[in-house]
Amino acid sequence: MKSIFEDEDSFPQISVVTMHLMMASIHESEGKAEAAIVEYSQVCEYDPEIFQVYVNRGALYSRLHQFKRAIRDFERASLLEPGVASTYLKLGDAYLAVDEAGQAEAAYLKCLELAPGNPAVVARLESLQRGRLGLEPLRISAA
Repeated sequence: MKSIFEDEDSFPQISVVTMHLMMASIHESEGKAEAAIVEYSQVCEYDPEIFQVYVNRGALYSRLHQFKRAIRDFERASLLEPGVASTYLKLGDAYLAVDEAGQAEAAYLKCLELAPGNPAVVARLESLQRGRLGLEPLRISAA
């Protein structure tokens, strides 16, 4: 009699992508951002069209204050799924973190276009406007 482990058809196979996604999720839940980034990067190598991977990895880069990398991932995510407002909010926050107010404003305006009246976006845009008027602007936490 064969063991189930001797017959590949006897037990479920998980894809490499699924395995890396599960590992990324585990690392994230354990607070291991760098390890999660490695796993998400592996997923991107196998399938560069998974929107959520870029959003998740971008959020991790933001948490690590690697904003230029976060911007690249949020921009890629916005190309893959241009109708998701929250991606533009995160993109705007990353731009603001590297003092690119014009790019941040453009991202926030796109977010507002997709999610009219979103209070978080309205507050960020008002903060940018106050900064232009010489008032103390609010700093957005990108974490």
